[in-house]
Amino acid sequence: MNLHQNPSPYHWSGRKSDQLDYWHQAVQTISSLDLVSTSERKVGILGYAGEEGVIRNQGRLGTLEGPAAIRKMLGSVAYHLPENLPLLDYGDIFTINQDLEGSHEAISQITLDLLKSHHFPVLLGGGHDLAYAHGRGVQNYIAEKGEKLGIINLDAHFDLRPLADGKAHSGSPFLQLAQEFPDNFNYLALGIQRAA
Repeated sequence: MNLHQNPSPYHWSGRKSDQLDYWHQAVQTISSLDLVSTSERKVGILGYAGEEGVIRNQGRLGTLEGPAAIRKMLGSVAYHLPENLPLLDYGDIFTINQDLEGSHEAISQITLDLLKSHHFPVLLGGGHDLAYAHGRGVQNYIAEKGEKLGIINLDAHFDLRPLADGKAHSGSPFLQLAQEFPDNFNYLALGIQRAA
């Protein structure tokens, strides 16, 4: 079962220019999750085209289209990062047969691999359950180095809800991280609704 789909250059498009002016000119699409392993710093983009976590949380659907929509929007945005900073798009991870946990495991491992190969991982969602998979990959990386992680969640909700029938969902990512990494869970939520 293949959870990965190669990136489409079609998603990175925009106005033509003779110099590096737009994101679509800077992003390179990389097939088959062949991580570029040079020692230089780079950005690794990974999409999570999944909404099983949202379904389990009885939320609003549409997150499946999130990564493609974000790429299309970013393609025509002005580029202000260093010209020599590689932006590498490694495609999307999907959820197949409601196996959210399998998707989370894949994303956590890819995040860890990106960090080990000198990438700054940028993950495009997808449901907010992505925060667990992303956070877990980062936590596993920094554990090897003895470092601490601080999480800032800009959200109207805490996303500290208990699992639903023992299963993760889009409202539980930070509870999962708190339970799995109790000695390194430093969490700040900003924008919380009074009703949350």
